[in-house]
Amino acid sequence: MLHSSRRKVISGILSFILICALILPVTSITADTGSTATAAKTTSLGKVMINSKSYFELDQILEIPSNQNKVVAFTFTVHNKEQKELSFIDYWVKLTTKSGTAFMVKLVESDKNKNSISSLSTQTYTYYAVVNNNVKITDLMVKFIEWDFSQPSYEKVLGTISVPANYTYITKAGEAASIVNSGANLNIGVVRSTFGQGDQYTSTNLQIALTNTGTKTTTIPELTYYIKTKNNTLYQLNAVGIPEDKMLQPLDELKFNLTGNIPAEVSLDGWSLVVAKKDGEVELPAAYLGLNTKNVGEVTVPENEAKTIQVGNVDVEVVVEDVFTFERNNEHQIKWELTFTNKGNVAVTLPNYEFEVSTADGLKYPSSSTLKDLSINPKASKTIEGAAAIPDDVNVDSNQLVIKEAADKGGYTIAVFKLAKPVTGGSDSYTKGQTYEFSNEDGKYGVTLTSIQKLPWDDMDIIAAEIKVENKDTVSLPMPDLTGQFNLDGVALDANGTEWMLLDQMLGIPVGKAANYIVYTKVPYTYQYSTIELDVKEKLTEEDALDLATFAHASTNFDLPTVSADESFTIDAVGKQANIKVRKLKTYTASSTKILELEVEVENAEKRQTELAELVGYLKTEDDQYFKLSQSKVEQSISAGGKALISFWTVVPYSYTTEGLELVVGQLIGGEEAQGYMQAGVLELPYETGINPKKDFTNIEVYPYTFNVNSAKIVVHSSGVRIDFNYELTKDRLYEVAPDGHQLIIELVDGDNKYTQTYEFEKDLLVGTNNGTFNASMNIGDLLSKLMELEGFEVNIYDQYQGHKKLVASKYFTQFYSE
Repeated sequence: MLHSSRRKVISGILSFILICALILPVTSITADTGSTATAAKTTSLGKVMINSKSYFELDQILEIPSNQNKVVAFTFTVHNKEQKELSFIDYWVKLTTKSGTAFMVKLVESDKNKNSISSLSTQTYTYYAVVNNNVKITDLMVKFIEWDFSQPSYEKVLGTISVPANYTYITKAGEAASIVNSGANLNIGVVRSTFGQGDQYTSTNLQIALTNTGTKTTTIPELTYYIKTKNNTLYQLNAVGIPEDKMLQPLDELKFNLTGNIPAEVSLDGWSLVVAKKDGEVELPAAYLGLNTKNVGEVTVPENEAKTIQVGNVDVEVVVEDVFTFERNNEHQIKWELTFTNKGNVAVTLPNYEFEVSTADGLKYPSSSTLKDLSINPKASKTIEGAAAIPDDVNVDSNQLVIKEAADKGGYTIAVFKLAKPVTGGSDSYTKGQTYEFSNEDGKYGVTLTSIQKLPWDDMDIIAAEIKVENKDTVSLPMPDLTGQFNLDGVALDANGTEWMLLDQMLGIPVGKAANYIVYTKVPYTYQYSTIELDVKEKLTEEDALDLATFAHASTNFDLPTVSADESFTIDAVGKQANIKVRKLKTYTASSTKILELEVEVENAEKRQTELAELVGYLKTEDDQYFKLSQSKVEQSISAGGKALISFWTVVPYSYTTEGLELVVGQLIGGEEAQGYMQAGVLELPYETGINPKKDFTNIEVYPYTFNVNSAKIVVHSSGVRIDFNYELTKDRLYEVAPDGHQLIIELVDGDNKYTQTYEFEKDLLVGTNNGTFNASMNIGDLLSKLMELEGFEVNIYDQYQGHKKLVASKYFTQFYSE
């Protein structure tokens, strides 16, 4: 049964004054979440009356080390409680120690034009002074003075406020301070703090939230940021992610990062973040933010483990794989692959990090890795290759890969990955991306291993390498006759079980062009190995071949590109190019099993009408189980740019969920003989929709059909129950081919009894507006008695596929008729 279901101190008398950012009340920010709590009430340091109504209020006093001295800045507010304007040029302030030592104070530049306070309003002022380094904040007091020419010194002291002994100016960790920029109030707080301890440095990364809490638009203030340690040492941080010329609208929030490396021997105890702002040549404190340094992580990552870093507000997982070394030109050539996975919900562009390899002896060698404008879509991964050359007399058994911010960004260490002991290839081995050149009587060629994949195939694994053969000559060349075989950890596999297949429809190789081959073999999926070598040879006769090059590759990582659920994967086969995208995931159930069906959209990316490449698909679970997918057939050519919809499906145990499932799909090799597949990719699956059945019988989609019941009448008669219904059936023509095999089931529930009827599309249910009938034969007995006790009927509609059902709509009918 259905249940019905967010300005100038004295003009003409004194000629000095200066600047700073005003420090105002505090707002709480929850650490590590960025969410803003209610504003915390600021504690006043004291008040001095101007007259019976108006008064000065000392809001805050801060300090910052400056060479051998320190700069003290204090902020007070003038409260004008009268019905007339109050002239500020009639007043002055002094800063002294409690023992009487006076310091020259200056008004900040931004306050020099605040000459008066309007009636019934407030005005805030900031002064600063340079004091001796041994003067403590709690030694100070502020005197508020009225100019009175009847007094001997022309000064009348209105009152003095002393800084209490328990005073602290550091905002608590997890809260935000307020500063003023060009008259606009801004909240600034630490959203998240990350500290990673390494052997030489403590890497520091603070995410900052800057929010315009005022009522007018303002620029981003030019601020400087420091870590202040317990012994008052300042370490400047680098601000990353602040856009140029950005304006902050009221209530706008800007998040950015502060990064830096602090010497590892400096204790984290008592650290705070100093926010400072320039007033001319003097740097003034604007705010102090407490830091939670209790949870310190390791910046060093163990072998074969991943580390999550933050890029802007997005978490990105990083892992180093496929470490490989070989000897060449008296050097260790170390190569690796670095995979970045975007764990967020928005695309992210990685900063231009720098990479270096550090040896066990502390020697550092730059890497060729580059991240220039590398963008990663949500939930997607991208892999880059890196390499470093190290002299052959240097120990390379305990290397570390160091990832750092670029030097112009401060060189902050992001992570230090301990590299697994590299797999070693021979001195003549080549790795993926390296080109071996050879010449024969026809001309000069280049051979490169461009990718290598391991793919599931029943109880075997396919090892498929893609080889590029380039024309390095000045004239067109014929196709070389290549052969070869795979070696796993030095064990040669049967050459007869290794197949070479030309991917391109070419008779020769033009100058500057290349031909591509797939070389593949099969091994039991349980076979364990660490190094794959592909020996490439040139066939001379049927029995003889010339060794050309050996390409070596580690087995820890294969080239299997992953695309997110909203993206397409491209099969780049000449004459068969296609874009593949998962349209929908659906679950159908039976008594003990489930069917998982994927609606897969295949677009012909060729410029001519053509038959689509035959595909092979496997469903991969989070724990690396594979289910081979059956699929519907496309038995006609598809126009250029046209699309076909293919159904991929498999039966899984009833307990299986769809969480974490991925589709592995590639192009079939061998046609009807189905020898394997190649150029595969991994497609993340969309979330399943329509899990909850509709509560009415409108817009029921069983693609390519949409079924609508316009009206339905339930009739009870002596032999059973009949449903007379008027329906509309439409068929989507977006795809040139769409799968069939789905039926619609209507089920009537009378107490514990269920009656069903199956309908075939375009046979029992016709496209257009039509009438339909459902009949349930039952023993009614006495019709009048049945009608008296009957409350109603539940009617369910199912989408049935391969003997499994999915409830798509359910409705309870309380109105019925008799005959």
